[in-house]
Amino acid sequence: PRMVVGSVNNYTLTVVNNGYAGNDTILFYCLDAPVVDLFTTIPNNPDAGGVWYEVNNSTPTTSSFDPSNTASTDFIYVVGTGGCSDTSEISVNVAVPFVLNLSTDTIICENGTGIISVNPSGGLGGPYTENWDQGVIGNGPHNIQPGVQTTYNVFITDSYGCISQIEQTTINYNPPLLITAVNTDSICAGDVAGLSVTALGGNNSYTYAWTNQGAFVSSDAQVDVTPTTSTQYCIEVSDGCETTPVSNCLDVEIFPMPVLAFESDINSGCYPIDVTFTNTSNSSLIQDIEW
Repeated sequence: PRMVVGSVNNYTLTVVNNGYAGNDTILFYCLDAPVVDLFTTIPNNPDAGGVWYEVNNSTPTTSSFDPSNTASTDFIYVVGTGGCSDTSEISVNVAVPFVLNLSTDTIICENGTGIISVNPSGGLGGPYTENWDQGVIGNGPHNIQPGVQTTYNVFITDSYGCISQIEQTTINYNPPLLITAVNTDSICAGDVAGLSVTALGGNNSYTYAWTNQGAFVSSDAQVDVTPTTSTQYCIEVSDGCETTPVSNCLDVEIFPMPVLAFESDINSGCYPIDVTFTNTSNSSLIQDIEW
């Protein structure tokens, strides 16, 4: 204060304290925080009875603040009037809704590796802490091999302890490979034996490999072969993924050529002669006889 006097006299100067508004402060609230009386958050014991304003708004307001339905706002607390007033500024920051950007459901092959991850935003800002179940620990991305279809739940905690909603992603598995192989199991020498295989499971993109005694025969699902002796053909099916290949072997038997044998009731005689011939070949090897 400044006082100008024109003569020598005794004067009494009284300084009146119109109040103390405390210190400025910055507050952070999660969306699920309860209603708060902002007056109780001002540091250094401000005087009660002041007036509250939102910054850049001359209309008085209250000190009651509900983080669940009020956005971040800056407030001024004023104690006193005129040039003798005191003010403090309270900056209230409220979390925004979390967005986890969780990896989508994934289908992997048997023995394959799936990736689960989040790319979070929102809350009161990072760094963020990921909280997974199913034994997954720490922030991702995570490479996982669950072995069976598994659903993973995750929520995020921000740097101020605000907690997100729980979201989930599922790792699905293609079924294991299953094959059915069939063949003509017995043929005569020189005939054709048909081999075929049907595959299910995996990623439905199959590769075939027929072999005979370790030698490659064909890459087709169906193949005709003409072995000269009884032998075995093996088929291996894979799907180009991490799925375990499966195999099966088929025996092809070659019937032995029958040994022709017959006899006659007489071996010589005068013309005209009547001879009876009898087939003595192995009957188990004979289907038809033509003389």
